[in-house]
Amino acid sequence: MSVEKGVWLMIFTYDVLKDVISTGKPIIINEQSQIQKLMADKIAAIKFVSKIKNEHEYYCFLELNPGKGIVFSSDGNTFDGFSVFQIPLSEFYFDVDVDKGVIGIEDGVGNETDFLDLFTGPSIGEFSRKYHHASDEEIMHGTTYEMTDRYLGDYLGFEGEDAQKLNLTLLRFLMAVYFDQNPASKPVK
Repeated sequence: MSVEKGVWLMIFTYDVLKDVISTGKPIIINEQSQIQKLMADKIAAIKFVSKIKNEHEYYCFLELNPGKGIVFSSDGNTFDGFSVFQIPLSEFYFDVDVDKGVIGIEDGVGNETDFLDLFTGPSIGEFSRKYHHASDEEIMHGTTYEMTDRYLGDYLGFEGEDAQKLNLTLLRFLMAVYFDQNPASKPVK
């Protein structure tokens, strides 16, 4: 914990967040804020819950190799898009203002790219309901995957297996965020 100009900040590194994902045990910051594992298949993701702001923020982690990682970030509002940080996961962190219940990410945390209009709320919902139980191969044969590859993988300069992992992780992350916010629409097996 650090203090900047009278503000109490708690700093959370990827190693700490990785423990939340692997154990499923939340980090209780105070009675108003906590970090929880985002329940999702095939991805490593967390959500920050702020009762003060009545908001959730979501983060998904993909390690391509020890020196190359991707962090997807979303405030859960599918009309606002999402951000992609290219950074070794060992260097990723965010801080939480304990009193205000808000996350801060420093500009120096990786190379950030914002994708503000790649998906819309209705298209995420439709995709999520259709592909929730789908295999990677089924997802890869869909038009949403093709669009994701063109606008995300190609734009960020990823090819082959890395591009495939990037695209599938993003799509599974968006589904997980959608169902976290819309649990009644989640298909039952």
